[in-house]
Formats: sequence, structure tokens, C-alpha cells
Amino acid sequence: QIQKTKYNQVTNKPTPPNLLVPKISLDKMGFNLANSLVGKIAVSLVGCHLLLTCNTSHAITSSSHASFIPISTSQNIRGAARSEFSTGLIIKAVQTPTLESLGEDLGQSKFQNVVVVMGAGASVSAGIPDFRTPGTGLYDSLSKYNLPFPEAMFDLEYYTTVNAQPFVDLSSTLWPGQDSGPHPTITHAFLKVLQDRGVLRRVYTQNIDGLEALAGVDTEKLVECHGHFRSASCTKCQKPVASIESCMETILNKQIPSCDHCGGLVKPDVVFFGEALPRRFSQVIEKDMEDCDLLIVIGTSLLVMPVSRIPQWVDRTCPRLLLNREKVGDFGRVLKASEKAGGGLFIRDVVAQGDCDDGVQKLCHLIGWKDDLDEAYSFAANRHFRDQI
Repeated sequence: QIQKTKYNQVTNKPTPPNLLVPKISLDKMGFNLANSLVGKIAVSLVGCHLLLTCNTSHAITSSSHASFIPISTSQNIRGAARSEFSTGLIIKAVQTPTLESLGEDLGQSKFQNVVVVMGAGASVSAGIPDFRTPGTGLYDSLSKYNLPFPEAMFDLEYYTTVNAQPFVDLSSTLWPGQDSGPHPTITHAFLKVLQDRGVLRRVYTQNIDGLEALAGVDTEKLVECHGHFRSASCTKCQKPVASIESCMETILNKQIPSCDHCGGLVKPDVVFFGEALPRRFSQVIEKDMEDCDLLIVIGTSLLVMPVSRIPQWVDRTCPRLLLNREKVGDFGRVLKASEKAGGGLFIRDVVAQGDCDDGVQKLCHLIGWKDDLDEAYSFAANRHFRDQI
């Protein structure tokens, strides 16, 4: 069923719902909508999540270029319709990307500068809890430390003047490459596949577990926004430790390392709250965003700045893929094309909700990269900490 919206030529806005004419059948209309309707129409096919708009100056027949725009929610449908009425634009037919279409383009090497944003969800299957999931997240498991607030574990002043033990205890379990510790997941292996295929531009990871490097991703391809465990420094004199392996052994024994030069507390080069991001972030982000032709966001709540802004920094025509348990940020938003591009509305995002590993496996299956993924995962599972230093 299609409901016609009467167009008010005086106010340039759709008339109130109580003035709408009765519903008419799509079959009876025979897709010759414009010949039978006056002014602009908005068609809401909620069950199919489609939006159709046209102008009566052109008859829409089975051979015409009608505009069918998939919309994620009925709210978006109504918003898009309101936008069309208020601006008077005619929507041009736009194909919304799907996981299948992105996979096909990726497999055919149509994307050459893939940027990946990684969050804690990518490491959950490695046995590392994410931070904010109620009941199982890291912040929900810190009561034994009597922290004044959960983030105190990553607060530099708290570490140096109050109690360094909570972070040392956490580091002893997170330190990558231990036989009994976390190892790269299917999702981390996927990064290695992208690299080996020559399409990986950069990985921006918010994780400190180092599993991307352990999976074999070159450090040149990595921006570890919140630091890593491959080096450590004194919090007082800032001098790097001579032996990271000695620091590792101290922390694995749940002891607090100290500086050989000044006696200050040493910590791995993990970025605490209040500390600046690594300089590498500012050195490469602008060019990466300019050249990015596919953005993949995996396992993150997109709540921590500045990484949370990366999806908004890529070109507005750049396809974006979200592999996550829930939709986050502005993914799924309906955008309006520029007049130079023909105007109209479009969607650039694909949202695949679920566990990260499941999403990655489905994508690789669609592309035909299953064997590559299995090989990369086997390679990563047998690496140790010394292999990534």
C-alpha cells in the first residue's frame, strides 16, 4: 500500500497527516505514479525499508529510473521525506552498499587504502574483557581494588602517588605473547590478510594488548593510539628501560618495576588518561583520512576521543563497514549528496551486528579469503612476545 502525501505549494511543506488522501494500490498505479498524482509524493514501504520519491514532471514507468533508497528505520524514512519536501530536491537512484557488495569490491581489489579502527571487542575472544559491557566488562570487575573511579587504573597520578598495583596486576594478565596469556584472534588475523593482500593502509587500534603486532601486522601499518607493551619508560625521568624483557618479568611476577637511574616508577608505554597520544597519530591521520577508500570499524563503542571521530573524518562518500555487537556512532545515517554529485539521499554504511570474529569470517567467506584467514590465524597463534619486539 502506498499513501500519497498532498504537497502544499504555498507553504512548500507536506500537509498534516489528517489531510492525506486514501491509500491506493501499487498494482492499480502500475508504476505510472507521476501521471496520476499532483506535486511531489513520498512513498513509505516500511516492510521493505525503502523510500521512493519522484517529481510529477516525469512519468515513472517500469523502464524509468525511479529512486529506491534502503532506509534503516522508519524514523529515517520520515526524516528523509521531510528533507525532500523542504528542499524540493529530486532523489537520484543510489545503490546502498551491502556486505556482499563490499566483499566483492574488496576481493576485486577495488579498495586499495583500507583503514581499520579496532576496539576492545576485537580481543574479547582472546580472553580479554572489554571495558564497558555491563557485568563482564573490565570496569565492572575492579571492585576488589577499591578504586575511587574505574578509570583510576589508567590515571598517571593515581599510578605514581597512590597505588600502582591495580595496573600492574592487569598488565600481568594482558601482556601479549605469554603461553598462558592472550593470543591473536580471527579478527587480528584478518588484519594480516588485508596486509598480505596489499590493501591495508593503516590500523588505528585503541587496544593496548599488542595483538595486532603479534598477528604479524607491520608496525609501520599500526597506530597504537593508547600505547603498547613493547617498550617501557620511567614516569619520573622519562628514560626508557634498557630491557623490556626484564620489565616484563617483574610485572608478570606482579611486582612494580622501578627505574635504574632515578628510582621512579616504571610503566609500559601505555597511554594513561591525561597523557598525549603518540606523535605518530598526528603524523599520519590527515593523509590516511584523505586517501581512505574503505573504513572498517571493529569492536568499539566509539566513546573515547579522538579515535571516536575517525569515522567522521573520512570522505563522506567513503564506504564504512561496522562489525560490532551494536550500532554505534552515526553509522546508518542517511546523507544528502552534493549538487555536483546529482543531489539526493544515500547511505554509505554497512552494519553487520554480532561478534567480531563471526563478522570477519562471514566477510572472508564472501570474498573467498577463507584459506588466507585460516593460514594467518595459524601463523598468529604460534607467535610469542619476542617475535614482535
